[in-house]
Amino acid sequence: MSDEHLELELKTCQGALFTIHYAAYLAEFFFRANASSVGPNAYDAHVALGLCPDHITDEDVTAVNQTMVARTSHKHWTTLTKGDADEAWLTALDPGWDLFSMPEKEWLQHAVPKRLNDALDAVIAPYRRPAVTTKVLHIKRPRLIPVCDSSVARTMGVELFDSADLLSLIMHLRGQGQANLEALRVIQVRLSEIGIDRTLVRILDALLWMRGNERGEYAIFEQWMHEVYD
Repeated sequence: MSDEHLELELKTCQGALFTIHYAAYLAEFFFRANASSVGPNAYDAHVALGLCPDHITDEDVTAVNQTMVARTSHKHWTTLTKGDADEAWLTALDPGWDLFSMPEKEWLQHAVPKRLNDALDAVIAPYRRPAVTTKVLHIKRPRLIPVCDSSVARTMGVELFDSADLLSLIMHLRGQGQANLEALRVIQVRLSEIGIDRTLVRILDALLWMRGNERGEYAIFEQWMHEVYD
């Protein structure tokens, strides 16, 4: 499977088919150019540190505010960030669980949807909506919880109002990731070879984000493709 012809075939939550073309190049562009991924203060750099995996911190809130286009006040997170005790609903989510590659038998055996729902219910609250919730929880479980902001939701044809909506989208993304697992792994290896290490979940949500910004970021991507690869 060549980089040039690597593509993902996906379905929205309503079943409409769409294709992400040049997926390997698109992922490379995102992780080289998007503010969330570039520089020592970038969101992805904070994720890579793996600090306090079972407790949300003020540093996590700062990370989503700096480069993830979030405007969430620290005061709305104090019920979760005060102290340093582990959260039971986070420790219940094994850091090794992968949304796409975890076998269905293990997924059901460990009641992962129920555990995910517990985590979402624990975080979503007034002034902590689904999008910013996933931005913070992805820091804690980068293999399991995708960033589901408005662009990703728009690409998948949904709006996110509560934990039920969010869990439904995450479950749908599990199916789409499983269906495209080979391609996502190829992209992951290619990125690693050029010094960019990202989880499968992060790769897919980056591609979906780009798809949701076709009139802006995608136009810049096309120019970048001509400059770098022509």
